[in-house]
Amino acid sequence: MKLTYNPHTDSPLDIKPDRRTEVFNFGADNAYPTLVETLIQGSVTAKNCVGKVAKSIYGKGFGEAGKVKVNKRGQSLNDFLRVAGKELATHNNLFIHIGYNGDLQINSLTVIPTTSCRVGKADDKGYSGKIVIYDNWAKDVQQRVQPAKFERVDVYNPNKTVILSQIEKAGSLKQYKGQMLHIQEATNAVYSLSDLHPVLEDALLESRA
Repeated sequence: MKLTYNPHTDSPLDIKPDRRTEVFNFGADNAYPTLVETLIQGSVTAKNCVGKVAKSIYGKGFGEAGKVKVNKRGQSLNDFLRVAGKELATHNNLFIHIGYNGDLQINSLTVIPTTSCRVGKADDKGYSGKIVIYDNWAKDVQQRVQPAKFERVDVYNPNKTVILSQIEKAGSLKQYKGQMLHIQEATNAVYSLSDLHPVLEDALLESRA
């Protein structure tokens, strides 16, 4: 993506629904998370800050319990916490994919990058029941977004009746995509802005220095 920053277009007010993709855009060009990550990688100051916050979130981990494997990637609970901490420190948003077994119990936890996740359109009551996963919101790979490649996953709801209903709607447990839990700092907003937001322009200047 082109490394630019416009204080008018990258405003919290630009988090709005897009009728074409049926998601809430994250920034005017829907590439705000990618911009944040790019600027952090280019800024020594920002990178160090994220590292310290992530380390604080991880703390001492889960001890012996943290050795338990939690997903098909072979990540332990401590590995998962380490990835989740960095993601939350970077974006103030954290998207976790949750898988279920035949007893409707959680059997997997995986962090999905914020750059890949968008909140789906809301219903008449303002509730968004899906998280849309896609790997090219910033149009780095192709110059246009391809809705046919979207993966729409139900929002986290631990109610077993709801989970069973979702599995039946999917056709089977094998076809069921699980649920997505969205954790964020600003719980009254669609997305939280990164702690980098107030100094995006400074980070851009440092990355160019």
